Amino acid sequence: MDLGKLSRGERIIVIAGVLLVIDLLFLPWHSINVPYIGSVDRNAISSPNAFLGFLAALAAAAWSPRSSCRSSRPPRCLSCRSPGHVPT
Repeated sequence: MDLGKLSRGERIIVIAGVLLVIDLLFLPWHSINVPYIGSVDRNAISSPNAFLGFLAALAAAAWSPRSSCRSSRPPRCLSCRSPGHVPT
């Protein structure tokens, strides 16, 4: 994947998707402190939001490569549907 071929908006989407996946999988979202026992940290795919966090991570992981692959294909002409054709 060559980020140089992407537009600025597509680069932002790819980078934000990667950061979102890292945030959902590894960073703590919930922290419970119990005196004399300790604390428990939960990420987005742990309870209580496990299903929704998993769906968000799956959507972000699927969307980032999709936007980066879209610009690697040749442009299409909407009137004739053939790749690389430039209307005159």
